[in-house]
Amino acid sequence: MQTLATSNCDSDIPPTAEHNCQQQAIAKKCDEGFMQGFCCKSCSPKCAKNKAVGTQPGCSSCDSDTPPTADHNCEQQAKNDKCGESFMKGFCCKSCSPNCKA
Repeated sequence: MQTLATSNCDSDIPPTAEHNCQQQAIAKKCDEGFMQGFCCKSCSPKCAKNKAVGTQPGCSSCDSDTPPTADHNCEQQAKNDKCGESFMKGFCCKSCSPNCKA
């Protein structure tokens, strides 16, 4: 198992291939023991201060939470692990960006 320094905001390596770092952060797993040294960019408060929104591509603000279609709202998209899909770029910024979560 590889351990990384948690101060490296450029590193976003997940502990396993099962879930990426954005998914771990959205699921609020950052403080779990198995996450120590992993997902530094997505989970570190220091890194969160250095970026406006988080890891949701195409987002520049936490104010937007518009879904790409009317079929599923942003909460459903996030719950179904769709945030990292290409069709989600620029959509559901609040629900899919870990740094927008309170």
